[in-house]
Amino acid sequence: MKKHLLLLTIPLTIYAWSSAGAEAPHFPISLDQTLHASLDSSDQWKSARAIADAAQDQTLAQRGALLPHLAIDGTYRYVAEIPAIQVAPGAPPFEFTTHNQYSIGPDLTWTAFSGGTLTQAWRAAQANARAQEQEADVVRRQIRLAARLTYFQAQLAAEHVRLYAESYRVEQSQYHDISVRYRAGESSRVDLLSAEQDLLTRHDLLLQARADLASAIRDLTTLTRLGENLDPSWPLDKDTTLEPTAEMPAPTIILVVDHPRDSLIQMEQAGKSVFDSRQPQLEYLAALAEAARRTSKSLEGGHWPTLGVLARLAQEYPNGPIKESVTQKTFGINLSFPLFEGGSTLYAARAQKRQAESIEERRAQSARDLLDSWQKARDQVASLRIQLIITHRSVERASQVARLQYQAYLDGHIRYVDLEEANLREIQAKVQAATTDVSLLIQLANLESLSEETRKTQ
Repeated sequence: MKKHLLLLTIPLTIYAWSSAGAEAPHFPISLDQTLHASLDSSDQWKSARAIADAAQDQTLAQRGALLPHLAIDGTYRYVAEIPAIQVAPGAPPFEFTTHNQYSIGPDLTWTAFSGGTLTQAWRAAQANARAQEQEADVVRRQIRLAARLTYFQAQLAAEHVRLYAESYRVEQSQYHDISVRYRAGESSRVDLLSAEQDLLTRHDLLLQARADLASAIRDLTTLTRLGENLDPSWPLDKDTTLEPTAEMPAPTIILVVDHPRDSLIQMEQAGKSVFDSRQPQLEYLAALAEAARRTSKSLEGGHWPTLGVLARLAQEYPNGPIKESVTQKTFGINLSFPLFEGGSTLYAARAQKRQAESIEERRAQSARDLLDSWQKARDQVASLRIQLIITHRSVERASQVARLQYQAYLDGHIRYVDLEEANLREIQAKVQAATTDVSLLIQLANLESLSEETRKTQ
């Protein structure tokens, strides 16, 4: 029995990591670093920017169709058999051309009138380029929101580790005291076993909290690509150090993040923002609808005649049947008027109009959905601000009760089960307070993503 008790009373108190052991690497990262790194490392953002740049280039290419085209046009051919005529009997035959023939010179063409086909196609390309710019901004906002949420989850996981480690330390201290009291005959074996069970429960909660923190760190490194060479298998937060044991692995990384209270101060302005009725999701759909309408007008231009102008200056050989080089000047006009095409232009233009109508309806629905999301986030923020006051007040009261209950237990006034109930309420209150802090941060991030403040400042 004495040997068993001796094993149970081996000190497991949390204390500073032994300087003789290897120091776990620190991984310091702030919210601003997370935001910048997530954009810099995002392949999705780079792809969206490339698509937007490509759309701008397509606009310039479409504009080129409105301008005259100047080219150097050159041809060469060799004719094996050429016509010849004998003017008089006995006279040598007269050849009408030569075997070698060529033509070279500048060629200028211009579509002077196309019924708006080319102009509207250019406008459609411009609208599409604006749409792709807005789509890239949508991706940017999504990445920044994901970065904030990932960072806040890491903060919450780090707080859980700190709180459960603190609770674990309290249980260790109380278990040690009860063990001493048991040996002195002042506590029952039931109290001793209950204290040991509670210590094991806190031990399990702490291990789970470290596993959750490891997962949060991996999400953070995946998003930012910072600290990818570190091992987050058994992390700790910066305020907690542990003595490594067989059942409590040594830390492989120390996460250093902002305290949730500091982030709340940083995000405070988001709670005062107003809804952005012209945010990128809506502007993207508006530009797409305009592109469809412009495309419809471009197709309708096919009902009108097309007038083209041609001017050419060429050095040609031969000059008809005369074997000499000549400078040939050419000017021409081409007029094309469609008479029957089976309704292809009509129905294609109508399809684009209906596509524009569909996109406008999507935009209206998206505007209502986004406004609804913004209002819900605003309501959640208002509620969480009040909850924040209550939860932190609850932490103060629960901590006071736990201390008083422990002293009452030592004085023999209450049972151990009453003490443990007070301890449990204390850790629950602290975890709830940390969860409320991060819940408020998450809703502020949602508000920030849907507000016009983002549009003005970022």
